[in-house]
Amino acid sequence: MRKFIIAILIVTNILILGGCVQIPNFFKVSDSNVNKIGLKYQKNLIKSINESDEELLKSLFSEDKLSGIDDINAGIEYIFSLFDEELTNIKYDKSISSGKTFGSVGYINTIDIYFDVFHKGEHYMIHIDACSYDMDNPKNEGIYKIAVLPVKDDESEEKFYSACRIWRNGIYHPGWDVDLENEQ
Repeated sequence: MRKFIIAILIVTNILILGGCVQIPNFFKVSDSNVNKIGLKYQKNLIKSINESDEELLKSLFSEDKLSGIDDINAGIEYIFSLFDEELTNIKYDKSISSGKTFGSVGYINTIDIYFDVFHKGEHYMIHIDACSYDMDNPKNEGIYKIAVLPVKDDESEEKFYSACRIWRNGIYHPGWDVDLENEQ
């Protein structure tokens, strides 16, 4: 009888404690899957640039974030203007990192992706800020921000990293430089 009561107490505690927490889909947030999602974003971004496909580029963005970006077309024009031929020299392996948040808003997994493109003798650094999994709001899943800048020296590399830190959704374009100046 004593073992039965202890077993009931253990099962009750598991149900009470487990019932208060939603368990995220760990397959979606595993490191290997985050890398696959990051690589998919990279390759689809390059594909959209190579094909000048505005719709593909827009489809990579989070539904919720895209609806709030008022200058998306300026960003698309800027990114397409940088590359007038097919991009072929791409270093995808630079960095894909993720951050996981588990709290009152549910489970969210974000991705920061950095990679390099070499085009016509120019070096470009690319940053993608995205959400790979949002347990409470799947419409948040997708890209939030893209920054693409030519990098020639330490100063232009610092400008790139400053553009990555701007708290703004969309595609970086020179109109954002006001935000860069205000940040410093």
